[in-house]
Amino acid sequence: YLQRSLGSLGYAVRAAFNLEEAFRIISDTNVDLVLLDLFLGAQSGFEVLQQLRSSSDVPVIILTGSHDDADAVLALKAGADDYVRKPFLPAELDARIQAVLRRRARTPLAQPPLQIEDLRVDLRAREVSLDGARLELSATEYRLLVELVLNAGRVLTHNQLLESVWGPEYATEVSLIRPYIKSLRRKLKDDARSPRFIFTERNVGYRFRK
Repeated sequence: YLQRSLGSLGYAVRAAFNLEEAFRIISDTNVDLVLLDLFLGAQSGFEVLQQLRSSSDVPVIILTGSHDDADAVLALKAGADDYVRKPFLPAELDARIQAVLRRRARTPLAQPPLQIEDLRVDLRAREVSLDGARLELSATEYRLLVELVLNAGRVLTHNQLLESVWGPEYATEVSLIRPYIKSLRRKLKDDARSPRFIFTERNVGYRFRK
């Protein structure tokens, strides 16, 4: 049903019925986005998402029948770009897909790598390195870092970051952003008490070193 519905909206859809087939499609095809059901029987969608994120940053939208907000938060923290609760209308899913693709397309790729001290962000290669060593970032961590770096020196409010990285529907979910900032600081070896890169603007948002 979902494959037919999305096909009628103009999408080219490939369905995978097991993990091996899914990874083969992703590796052999120029996939723009993955729809992943959280409940896959023997293997949970969380496990699949973690494996996918270890080798690809393709956008992922989680489909779930769960109405537990904790599942949604876990999925986003694990690197999902968005989630849609069942039952949903094809038009709703289409809107979510378009929103995720717009956010991904917003990152400029033509400019040269950005260098701030020993931190290097290569937008074209989607790679981040610190003192020459590549950093392993989740897709969400990467997008958050890029948003901060592209606006280095400017204070970005919690709402601005949430809208840019997660989407307008998350603009008030301030608690969502803190674990990602904490994780980024850890990977950047950045001490919150004496920061080199990410500065906290109390009760407002964050600012990246210019």
